[in-house]
Amino acid sequence: MNCPFCSHPDTRVTDSRPEVGAIRRRRECLEDSGGCGRRFSTLERVELAGVSLAARGGAWSTISDRSVKANFAPVDGREVLDLVAEMPIASWGYKSQDASIRHIGPTAQDFYDAFAVGEDDKHITTVDADGVALAAIQGLYELVQEQEAQIAALENGAGIDTAASGPSSSGLSVTSALVGGLLALGLALVSGLLLVALRAGRGRGAQA
Repeated sequence: MNCPFCSHPDTRVTDSRPEVGAIRRRRECLEDSGGCGRRFSTLERVELAGVSLAARGGAWSTISDRSVKANFAPVDGREVLDLVAEMPIASWGYKSQDASIRHIGPTAQDFYDAFAVGEDDKHITTVDADGVALAAIQGLYELVQEQEAQIAALENGAGIDTAASGPSSSGLSVTSALVGGLLALGLALVSGLLLVALRAGRGRGAQA
């Protein structure tokens, strides 16, 4: 075990005391092998569930070992993606904090209504939020793959040579056409507004 003070890997146990479901050990970092010589205590137990914070760490770790899990079931990423898209997301603040402190995300009630995971509808566990995000990403990836296949099929049907312009051309030509169409539409709208403004100006001049 590494020393929590100097991270030296060579330590030894100087005392052990059993506790309920755990063993408390007193350890010493060995100076003879380059350690700092300081002593520290550890509480060693088998974690069946929960979170942990590593020594000098800056983030909680949620236990996710396969050996502590059961009742596995498949997840439809596309369905999760649709539920995420429909779930209300807002910026908000806790009543117990200063009004200047803001957060962003769904309420626990909306999250539970959408996915029915976790202990209750008052809390959102990080393991569930992370799982939903990963499943939605997989669903989005599947959707993009299907759309790319459809675009390639349409281009092949129209006789577009995608091999001549490289492997990424299957999506670029259609994307370029869409962008060009949007630009043309924007220019048409601007031209129409200018024309209306000019006619209105001429009308005022004639009335004067």
